[in-house]
Amino acid sequence: MIIQGAIAIILSLGLLYSFVDERAWAVRVDFGVLYSAARLLREAPSQLYNSDRQAEMQHRVAGRPADPSTLLPFAYPAITAIPVVPLTLLGHRHAYFVSVLANLVLYSVSLWLLVHRLALTRAKSEMLVFCALSFLPPYVAIFQGQLSFVSFLLFVFVITDIRRGYNLASGRDSSYLSRLCSQS
Repeated sequence: MIIQGAIAIILSLGLLYSFVDERAWAVRVDFGVLYSAARLLREAPSQLYNSDRQAEMQHRVAGRPADPSTLLPFAYPAITAIPVVPLTLLGHRHAYFVSVLANLVLYSVSLWLLVHRLALTRAKSEMLVFCALSFLPPYVAIFQGQLSFVSFLLFVFVITDIRRGYNLASGRDSSYLSRLCSQS
């Protein structure tokens, strides 16, 4: 059922990919801000927090003239943009869809871990997957290109480790989770 849901989501995103005008949303979603910050890290790291350079980069990515009044500021520690730096070797549109695919994989793995580590019955597994696939916020996070699925996966590790009695692993995972959440 998880695979069928993931296939449905991928097909939906494929349709979205074919209809969306990149210039309309390139810097209006979280990924656009992260991608622009990652490009600045790659090209001019000392300018990462310069709002004029951020606006210029965001609008260069979007293919529009720079306008500081429409800036979505990157206000996170630089380490937040580092995982996106390799994606800047791709164009923005392709990098965005790679991030969407990565988020879908992280979401699917998280659901799979919940089902298997909690030893859910078939009926409970199907209910979990049904609820997860019909809950709107994950779709918004996927569309926005957010990094929240990394946090979700770590949270799944913490909860399932606690339930299985692996307190040291749970402590380690919660330490990673608290560090990640304090960065954003």
